[in-house]
Amino acid sequence: MAAADNNHSRGTVLVLVLVMIAILSVLAAGELFLARSEISASAAAEDGLQGRATAMSGIYRAIAVLTSQADAEAEGQEPIDYVDNPEFFQAQPLTEDEDSWEFTVYAPNFEDPDNCRYGLVEEAGKININTAIPETLDALRLGIVGAPDLKTLTTYRPFKSPAQILKYLNPSASNGIEQRDAAFTLISNIATVRSDTFSVYGTVQIVDPSRAQAANKLLDKPEDILRTRRFWALVDRSPSLAYPPTSTNFIYPRILNFQWLD
Repeated sequence: MAAADNNHSRGTVLVLVLVMIAILSVLAAGELFLARSEISASAAAEDGLQGRATAMSGIYRAIAVLTSQADAEAEGQEPIDYVDNPEFFQAQPLTEDEDSWEFTVYAPNFEDPDNCRYGLVEEAGKININTAIPETLDALRLGIVGAPDLKTLTTYRPFKSPAQILKYLNPSASNGIEQRDAAFTLISNIATVRSDTFSVYGTVQIVDPSRAQAANKLLDKPEDILRTRRFWALVDRSPSLAYPPTSTNFIYPRILNFQWLD
């Protein structure tokens, strides 16, 4: 009888040990899952911060290019092109790390719809005759009798004022000052030579530089792109143009809005 009780006790202890091991295994698995979740959440938060920082780098690159317009105007130099400038806006890396973040600022290309351009989108209420496509310029004739093909105006850019294109319209003044000024009256209501508000559309990507060494390879090898996000920002440069820069004072363009598009 004593031997049977002893065997029963040992069996009970074994069951209790197995139960404890199972409980400890569940607790360990839970702690491991929690730790991995915290690591994943931390990595996601870090990627979010890095992605936003990369997007802001693209926006501030756009602001720097827009700022150059005011600087160039004040110093009589050639401004940096913001319409299509791959050197400044296409696949711009931030670091040379193992996983490199890049930003690209792009815009629709109405002259070549199959390809985008790398630049900014003007949001002005008027047509910018310095950047409008030839077909848009031609539409500015607005039925003016005898007006030439305005597509040729691209040869005479940039214009300092909409009034400068009047000599290319060459309207007849035989019927008085009203007819002479009719072309300017029509154009001045819809045309401008400077846009102040711009949309900045862009992507931020984290890429593997060991496989992707050049911007054109990124387009051919999507497996080199580890993650991608799209963003949009609205920038107003009117303050920096309204107050010419000095050696001690400069008002930078304003970021009016920023949003992720996905």
